[in-house]
Amino acid sequence: LQDAVLQLYKSLGALDNLKTMSDDYMWEEIKDMLQPSSTVSGDENTLRQSFESFEVLKSAPLYYKSITDNNNQQQLSTTDRNNVDQLPELIGFDWGSCAWRHCGAKADAQEALAELYTSVGMLEPFECRFIIDIMERSIRDVLLVVPDDLRPTSADGRMVELKPYEPYMSQSEQNGGDESFEYVNALNSL
Repeated sequence: LQDAVLQLYKSLGALDNLKTMSDDYMWEEIKDMLQPSSTVSGDENTLRQSFESFEVLKSAPLYYKSITDNNNQQQLSTTDRNNVDQLPELIGFDWGSCAWRHCGAKADAQEALAELYTSVGMLEPFECRFIIDIMERSIRDVLLVVPDDLRPTSADGRMVELKPYEPYMSQSEQNGGDESFEYVNALNSL
């Protein structure tokens, strides 16, 4: 379970790399990174491995139940216990098998990855960032309910904190956000 959580942390780093590449129009590199091949390694395989991590984490309630049953003691706080029990529903199903039910974080991430893979090069950077954000949100949703004892620790034994979420700011927003107003006024004057 700890390896699955660590893999999700690594996936967030891979998504940061994707954001940088999309901002720099590095379409071929993005396509290579998202290639569905079992022969790739590193960041190229990290995102696809996160789907396996979702499946492993769906079993967390059974793991904690077996520990509690075997030791006759409560291993998790009530909050952590409730969070662990939410993992299977939160993670949900594979994208292709969710049918009419709520699909969950795994299906959202799989669909976003497929969309980015098939459309990279046709999308503008802000569109790629939107799709990447869906993948990031899915992973962060799962990590929010993971118990602390599963989170990675640094060399000094402290829990590794998640990097804060940074929403994408368009160039217009970075420049004060009034460019669209000027554009509309220019169109109206025609």
